[in-house]
Amino acid sequence: MNSLAWVMTPVLTILDTNTFEEVARVEIGANPQKLAVDPDGSTLYMIETNESTLAVIDTESWEVIERNPLEANPTGIFLRAKA
Repeated sequence: MNSLAWVMTPVLTILDTNTFEEVARVEIGANPQKLAVDPDGSTLYMIETNESTLAVIDTESWEVIERNPLEANPTGIFLRAKA
């Protein structure tokens, strides 16, 4: 897999960092703040602050596969590898 960069606006734009060409676009909620990628790179987790949701994005299809409600005004996201 090429190195990727994620640009967060109301649309998540995924760029190939070798060519800076757009790989994909994902419609996301307003005011995305934080993101994390699981260790195997298959899933991206992003906080949509205005909606207080956690968007779960499949990095193969670049589609939001679920949204989970969070407490109001989430400020961070952390992933931990399974033991």
